[in-house]
Amino acid sequence: MGRKITKGKKLLLTLLALISVSFSQAQIKKHNVFIGPGVMMYNGDLRESFLPDPRVIHFSYTLGFGIRLNQRFGLDYRYISGKVSGNDAFAISESRKNRGFQFESIIKEHSLRLKFDFIQLGKNQQFQTAIFGGVGYFKYDPMIEVNGVMIQARPIGTEGQYLNGNYPRPYGTHSLSLPIGMEGTLAINSQWDLKGELSYHKTFTDYIDDVSGAYPKMADIENADNSALLLAATSKLEDSYPEGGMRGNPQFKDAFFNLAISVVYKFGKSMNSKKGTHSSNYGCPSF
Repeated sequence: MGRKITKGKKLLLTLLALISVSFSQAQIKKHNVFIGPGVMMYNGDLRESFLPDPRVIHFSYTLGFGIRLNQRFGLDYRYISGKVSGNDAFAISESRKNRGFQFESIIKEHSLRLKFDFIQLGKNQQFQTAIFGGVGYFKYDPMIEVNGVMIQARPIGTEGQYLNGNYPRPYGTHSLSLPIGMEGTLAINSQWDLKGELSYHKTFTDYIDDVSGAYPKMADIENADNSALLLAATSKLEDSYPEGGMRGNPQFKDAFFNLAISVVYKFGKSMNSKKGTHSSNYGCPSF
């Protein structure tokens, strides 16, 4: 005599059947659009340790669209907007804490990326892992703390950008970037995916944080029209002005990370349709 199937088991079997049908319909479609939240953090002269302080991790969001070139390669356009910040108050060393710098900036990046799916799992590739790289163009505009108020840093010229003498030129508010990273995609059904990604964005500017080179000479600061504001913004050291000292390290450019989760809507012709040339139905990992 067979065992009785309880209501709980019936419900579990029904859910498993629905998931199985959903996965069996998963396909790689030609086009997709995506949107989702994430977190952003910065890497530069105001970050000392490998693990960032939670207070400098901020909300971001991502949106974009992609096109599949074939079963393995895809091309994505992506827009990312988020906030980055740094604060010497969160540093480990006393010298960094005494330096006393603090900044925040909004990052808005447009990028084009080529990705390669190097792992594809499941009968219809329900899970894919990809690496990607590309080129981006982003906007930044650092705000710094002066006398307890956050103000725009660039017009002040904290490293002597507007002073007479051998000083750097004023920096811009746009720069190129090179985003690289990894993503994992789980197919929910034939039209929807869930995607997670971690990206590192190398930039070609050292002024996302307004900190790069040396302190200006005190004599030049005193002759400036905005001498009081410039002095307050340039140095936070209370004992003495660091004449000839370094505010940051100009040998390394700034960068930022972005961790995101996106909902993906797929549409267009399936890459593994009968008319296509890239049919794939396998259950083992593919490399």
